[in-house]
Amino acid sequence: MLRRISRFFCLVFLALSAATGCQPAGEQTAAPQPAAAPVKREPVRLLIIDDAGLATAIPRQWESRADRELIVRQMTSQELIALRTKRLAADAIVYPSGLLGELASREWIEPLHTETLRNDLFARRDLFEMQRLREVTWGREVAAVSFGSPQFTLMYRRDMFEKLGLTPPQTWGEYQRCAERLADRQKLGDLAPPQDKPWSAVIEPLGDGWAGQLLLARAAAYAQHRSQFSTLFDYRDMKPLVGGPPFVRALKELVAASKQFPATAAQMGPNEARREFFSGRCAMALTWPSRADDQSAEGSTVPAAFAELPGSVDAYNFRTESWEPRGDAADQRVTLAAVAGRLGSVTRECREPLVAANLLLWVTGKLSVDICPESKAGTLFRESHMPQASRWLDRQLDDVAAKSYSEAVRDAQNRTAWVASVRIAGRMQYLAALDQAVRDAMSGSDSAEALKKAAAAWDKITETAGRTAQREAYMRSVGLEP
Repeated sequence: MLRRISRFFCLVFLALSAATGCQPAGEQTAAPQPAAAPVKREPVRLLIIDDAGLATAIPRQWESRADRELIVRQMTSQELIALRTKRLAADAIVYPSGLLGELASREWIEPLHTETLRNDLFARRDLFEMQRLREVTWGREVAAVSFGSPQFTLMYRRDMFEKLGLTPPQTWGEYQRCAERLADRQKLGDLAPPQDKPWSAVIEPLGDGWAGQLLLARAAAYAQHRSQFSTLFDYRDMKPLVGGPPFVRALKELVAASKQFPATAAQMGPNEARREFFSGRCAMALTWPSRADDQSAEGSTVPAAFAELPGSVDAYNFRTESWEPRGDAADQRVTLAAVAGRLGSVTRECREPLVAANLLLWVTGKLSVDICPESKAGTLFRESHMPQASRWLDRQLDDVAAKSYSEAVRDAQNRTAWVASVRIAGRMQYLAALDQAVRDAMSGSDSAEALKKAAAAWDKITETAGRTAQREAYMRSVGLEP
């Protein structure tokens, strides 16, 4: 009996010991473990080229949503190209679309990881085809995400078109005839400006950096042929093609059209051309809208609409050295890509590639309508942007203008026929040579001779940069692998 009582109290004692944390004799209580120190997360370093709007908008949105530091640094294209280093001191970079080849050739950026392309944030099927398959690719790899890339569009006075019974021109010949009719103030009746006010049928921006691009936009439908990859160079030997018949024809037509331009067109870019339109001093302008351009004419009531640039019923076949029909009307237009626009890439030196990629996807995906319209060089680039197109448009443009513009952008960016503006190393020099050819032709030089000089200048640029390297880069710029 005594033994049973002793066993009972022993069990009670052990139970109480467990409940109160007492340890049997000879055992020590374990020391409390300190809480694990938080893992230090490195800030994300973002380098932005030529875009003060995005440099302000991205960190503003980031700070209100993310729990990780973002360091933003800005630089100009000239400063970037002048660098003689293999490192950018950045995890991601946002840059003009035309500089993709420069960055890729210097091995500053990496193709996007398969995991990134499959990320729901990317929403790849939502992108316009140009921004899903072409402008973001280098060779056969996706090297960037798009922040939007505008093309030249035809902005026109819809009230004047209605009065004269005009429709948006399908070809450059129709465009010239429209301009000639719109130049006649008498035909415009009460819509015409007073006689003491300046009037131009059309404005095309011919300022530095734009004249050559405008020539390429005009020549695209002439130079792009379904049986050839080459449009600007012969990819086999990098012989320049810009002295050929498609470009000569486009330059001659540009010179003829310039009779309807104001003298100030030689100093204008797309934004300046658009402001002239809003001022009521012209009927048509080759430009694109921009909510970020805060210098547009406020309070303008000019009724506007947009259309794709005209095209051509025929194209030049460099192989057979002959002009051939383009096909039906649906195939007459050809889009010039990489005119402006912004792309984002992960750098080769990035410490956490998936983190940097997710930053770019976040900015260009879910929050794109809050961030991307802040760039003067961008435009809508997703199907889901269509109902919100006005976010990218000048405030004075109405719903009719927004609808016509969004449809023009969608159609241009979903075309299978396209030509990329120069986007290999030396882009600025190549375009400057084309600018000079346009200026020479405007000053009275023969168009063919002006472009012959430009082609010779292109050949020297290619030779200086390295013909083999430039050939490989050009092939990748048109979606081929060397």
